[in-house]
Amino acid sequence: MRFIRKKSVLPFLGIGSFLIFVLWSFPAAIGFTIVAPDQVRGFGIAGSLWNGQAQTIDINGFKIQQVRWHVNPLRLVLGSVTGTSPGVTLASPVGSVTIPLNPDFWTDITISLANTPL
Repeated sequence: MRFIRKKSVLPFLGIGSFLIFVLWSFPAAIGFTIVAPDQVRGFGIAGSLWNGQAQTIDINGFKIQQVRWHVNPLRLVLGSVTGTSPGVTLASPVGSVTIPLNPDFWTDITISLANTPL
């Protein structure tokens, strides 16, 4: 009886492994066409969602060239623990605005390494 229970878990492990593989190797060009709004166009997109590059990104005529990205899924998971509420409130002469960002360890690292080469 225990052997049958263990066998019933195998398909779920196989499907889970397949989904992780598909997400890990998902092409950036396809992901860009699915997610990007109409006013954003990308040219020369290569790589995966997690590690890729684009020759040019055009946002309503504003062009960004030689774009590269590297996304660490672990940072996405750990960074999402803080959430976006209550956020940071900034005061201005016109009024105050709340930015949905909670500074944490990852924020400090990101700001300190913002302009350093990869």
